[in-house]
Amino acid sequence: MKQIFSLLAILVSVAAIIGLWWFVSQGSATISSVERLTFYDDKRGTSFTLVVNPSSTQFGQFIFAVSGLGQYQGGSADAIQILPDGRISLHYQGHATLISSNDGTNVPASVALNANINPLRTNATITLSENKMNRQFQVVALPPQGKPEAVVTEYTAAIENSDFSTLYELTSQTTKGNLSQEEFEQLLNEQITQEGNIVNIEDLSNPQIETNAAGLIFFTVDQRVTIEKDGLQSTQDFTSVFLSEEEEWRFWFAEPKE
Repeated sequence: MKQIFSLLAILVSVAAIIGLWWFVSQGSATISSVERLTFYDDKRGTSFTLVVNPSSTQFGQFIFAVSGLGQYQGGSADAIQILPDGRISLHYQGHATLISSNDGTNVPASVALNANINPLRTNATITLSENKMNRQFQVVALPPQGKPEAVVTEYTAAIENSDFSTLYELTSQTTKGNLSQEEFEQLLNEQITQEGNIVNIEDLSNPQIETNAAGLIFFTVDQRVTIEKDGLQSTQDFTSVFLSEEEEWRFWFAEPKE
């Protein structure tokens, strides 16, 4: 998986008002060209990654991670089926390797794994059973709550009204990093002083849900941002990106349009 790079940007944009924005090196992709999909289940402490690119030599290989136990690795190209509507079915029974999270040792395991995935709706149910050890684990990933249009409206209003506490809640943890809410608000105030205040954001497109080559699910929306400083106004068009995170849509980054 290619890395995601973070940039500290002082720009007249939605992302500049946040002060941190993240670039996805792979860009977006249709389901047919996605290399892998990843789903997280924070409630159960599990995650699941599956290679779904038929042209990959690792097609059908999976990693099923269990917090406090380790990672099951296995799979087969014969076990995976990609349906015409984009849904993915995986039924695998056979050998896997359990890599212990305690000491890194590799332990042979016999598992049964069943997965039903709808990447276009960002939901999945995956069950892994290790019968010999009487273990069973699940990943249940649900689509983000709320419609993308409503999330964009709420985030835009928070920016225009300088509602920093709402901005903090609606911004991806990936973007905020270790910033506390107090540090976050201080950064915003510094950016406003230096670059001006956003007074209007106009949506130029409808949200489009996509999946990138790393398996991350997000939506994009084109926006026109108006900044005012010292009585003068200027505009710039951006593509704002909202990430699916913990069953919520959260602002990730914004990229200026040429």
